[in-house]
Amino acid sequence: MSLLRLIAVVSFAFLLPACASTGAQESTARGEGDPKVLAARNNQFGLNLMGKLHKEGENLFLSPLSISTALQMTAGGARGETRDEMLKAMGVSDLKLPAHNKALLDALNSRKDFKLSVANSLWSDKARVTLQDEFVGECRDFFGAEVRTLNFSDKSSVKVINDWIAGKTNQKITDMLDAIPHDAVSYLVNAVHFKGGWAHQFKKTSTKEADFTRADGSTKKLTMMSQWEDVPYNESADWQAVGLYFGEEHQAIMWFILPAKGKKLSDLMAGLNTDQFSAMTRMKSRGGTIEIPRFKVRYKAGLVDALKALGMKRCFGEADFSRFGTSPLGPIFIGRVLHEAVLEVNEQGAEAAAATVVEMKAESAPAEPPFTFRADRPFAVAIVDRASGSLLFAGAIYDPEALKN
Repeated sequence: MSLLRLIAVVSFAFLLPACASTGAQESTARGEGDPKVLAARNNQFGLNLMGKLHKEGENLFLSPLSISTALQMTAGGARGETRDEMLKAMGVSDLKLPAHNKALLDALNSRKDFKLSVANSLWSDKARVTLQDEFVGECRDFFGAEVRTLNFSDKSSVKVINDWIAGKTNQKITDMLDAIPHDAVSYLVNAVHFKGGWAHQFKKTSTKEADFTRADGSTKKLTMMSQWEDVPYNESADWQAVGLYFGEEHQAIMWFILPAKGKKLSDLMAGLNTDQFSAMTRMKSRGGTIEIPRFKVRYKAGLVDALKALGMKRCFGEADFSRFGTSPLGPIFIGRVLHEAVLEVNEQGAEAAAATVVEMKAESAPAEPPFTFRADRPFAVAIVDRASGSLLFAGAIYDPEALKN
């Protein structure tokens, strides 16, 4: 049983409180850009991705919103089977994504009860790629993306992109990129930052050191916060769930879900979907004591293998990103998908940040290795008139005589 890992796994819920919509609501909202419809799909995609990334005993914390937004913006540059496969893996094939993303981002960025910022950007090197105007316009108009050009061969470009991410995440994520490969042509970036104060803050005088039991049964000392409060609460034979509101208007909530004693978190995570999560987090107020650790967790991972396991394969190989742009280096495809997220929880509230970087590459011809030609055995020669193609001289040299000065 590992509460620390559990918090890291489920606490993304405060970013997207909407977990499900009825079929009727979806059918009427698909063309109108209903934020709840896309939120529900992003949530399920995030849970599916977590299922592929989850490892027993290891922290996991990510933003389904950030990853979905970055990949959906990228999918706008794809055509044919590449696009179809990406949208199917994310469960959004039937949605008008530009309109839905704009509606969701507008809604999230308008929150007043807590600080929430969702930002997108598109970076490219004009020497390496020519972006299609239609795609660039879509990124600007529907994703609110900043469109910037850089010289990727200049090492300072790494710092420029990292500084943009740091600025959008309140300096929580500062070193997302380590280098820009020679075949990288563009980057699509999403950054999310959340900061909220508890509606009922914990008193520091109630914070005590206590034992925390890891998944392997070993223990460590942690500072445990404690309070008695009427809060949303639910339980079953397998788990307990408690929700803590942010702000006076309760516009966001953070859920903590704890496996019952003798149960494993990995069993709870197996096959978790939005319907199960909604059932766990039904709003039923109940008085009780809440004890949670004061902690910080950071997670960083490449997502390519997990995305391939979900069926998103073509975009990483023989892809069709012709709507994205063209490159003199060759066909464009996704090289890397990087994600980093951080969460801090204390007596005042919680702060979380995440960034997703989609690196677009071009298939340049592999560099030919240097050769060595040493004529130390019989060889042939030929002298050709290039204009006429006439073979002027030709021969086989088996025993050349040394040329004397």
